[in-house]
Amino acid sequence: RAYDGRAARDTLRDWVDCPQRLWDAVCDVLAGGVQQVIHVGPEPNVIPATFQRLSDNIRQQINGNSWEKFGLRAMAGLAERPWLASLLPSRAALLRAPEVKQLVLEDWLLENAPS
Repeated sequence: RAYDGRAARDTLRDWVDCPQRLWDAVCDVLAGGVQQVIHVGPEPNVIPATFQRLSDNIRQQINGNSWEKFGLRAMAGLAERPWLASLLPSRAALLRAPEVKQLVLEDWLLENAPS
């Protein structure tokens, strides 16, 4: 399906009606080349937690000096380049998670409130 801002919002909303599809929604967002996700809504929010957990897990897996970790770092680098990412398996987009910025709008508004 074609990616645009509306499709991304719809994808993330889909998990509300079908919670078992949350993982598909996260994969679609990462595969769409999104660079920043703005989370709107009250805490606790499962979507920011899912992105953060995925990002932490990937960082943990690619840090280190073994050959296996070197290969994962190389794959993560390939997933960052759209023309190469299209040649990788669809779930390889998950390796982009540490590079995607997360912004919780409510927190940002509180931090940047005029004095």
